[in-house]
Amino acid sequence: MDKEEVEKAIQDKLERRKRKVLTRNAMKALFVCFKDPIGSLGQLFVGRQDAVDAERVRIEQEIILDLVCRIDDALAQAASTAQEKLSVQRCLVCGEIEAYGEGVEEITGVSIKEDAGQVELKPGTRIRASGKDAKRITGLKIGGSGKEVNDG
Repeated sequence: MDKEEVEKAIQDKLERRKRKVLTRNAMKALFVCFKDPIGSLGQLFVGRQDAVDAERVRIEQEIILDLVCRIDDALAQAASTAQEKLSVQRCLVCGEIEAYGEGVEEITGVSIKEDAGQVELKPGTRIRASGKDAKRITGLKIGGSGKEVNDG
């Protein structure tokens, strides 16, 4: 919706509601006339435009709220579609992780491969790797395809 379309929608709604607004204003003036006859005449003639202006503000608020709701729905739909298309894997690492070994080639506490997707390490996560007679000890390994590479 561009600015002209919004203005036209406001004007159309205002034209449809104008008779009801003026009737409501007249009824209000009628009930007030017993207490304040002069004030009620003023409301009948001068208050007409105030009542129409107040209704215009209500219509503008309705249209703005409708547009905001449409934007919110569109964003939610876009996020849902993106999530479906991306199919991103999520991995959460938390808590206390301990790895221990004796007489082994390699000890690794946590190994996160390059194709793991989104990985989140929660605050307070503790990773401990230890061992005896091990050639290689790694607490946290990030990256690599997971294929063994012969160093030589």
